[in-house]
Formats: sequence, C-alpha cells, structure tokens
Amino acid sequence: MKFLVGDRVWAPHTKHGYILSDVISIVSNDTVMVKTIDPPSEELKVNTQHLSYYNSADDKDFQDMVEIQDLSEASILSNLKNRYKSDNIYTYIGNVLVSINPYKTLPIYNMKELIKYQDISCIKKNSPHIYAISSKAFQSMITEKKKSINYN
Repeated sequence: MKFLVGDRVWAPHTKHGYILSDVISIVSNDTVMVKTIDPPSEELKVNTQHLSYYNSADDKDFQDMVEIQDLSEASILSNLKNRYKSDNIYTYIGNVLVSINPYKTLPIYNMKELIKYQDISCIKKNSPHIYAISSKAFQSMITEKKKSINYN
C-alpha cells in the first residue's frame, strides 16, 4: 500500500496493539514515520505492511462487525475495545458471536433479557447476546426437527 504524509492510519503499538496515528514523513518505499494521536504522542518508524488505513466512517459502535467498511485487525480490535469500555461484551461478526470477559458481574442475565430474545425475528433488532444465539439454535432445531445430539 502507498501512504502519503497526512494519512490517518492504524499503526502497530507494543502496548496498545494498534494506535491511531498520522503519517508525518516517508522514510523509504516501505517505511514511514507516524505520530500517534492519543497523548502522550509518540513518533514511530513503521513498515508500511503493518499499517492499515483509518476510515472515520468506521469510528462508531458496530453491533455487527460485517458493517465495518475497512475491515482490518485494527478496526476489529478498536470496535471490540470501544464496546468493552461501555460494557457491551457481545458483538456479532455475521452469525458468529464474539464475547469478551468483563471480569465483573453485569446485569444482562435475567428474565427480562431472556424474554427479549425469545422471538427470533427480533434478534438483530436487539443488542448481541448469548440468549439470541441460543434462541436461534433452539428455533432451528424445532424447525428442522433435528436433535442436537445423535446417540447412534
């Protein structure tokens, strides 16, 4: 990929995984200098193969990460980090549910939550949750008349 001075990018960082940065100079065909956005700002020399373009349209909370326009390791980790900070520990990637351990008790496992996910037509309208996945699996078993375990 070709990066220009002023491009906003995700740069690898030893402490943060990836960090939002601006390209400040071109060192060679495959190396650039970036300056991190978040304080304290740092200047890092980075191989361009390790950079990802930043898309401001992707700078929001995605319940389903297939909606991220510029899907990269950095954008996925950023979305998961932002959702985790707001106690949204479940995130979809299509039909896959990603869960991050909150290391604390959250009020998301109760009868009120369970009832929200019983109607599978409302699954994508509600926040991602393990109850949604289990409800969908249960409805599929009933619809397809298949047992979940074959004892033969």
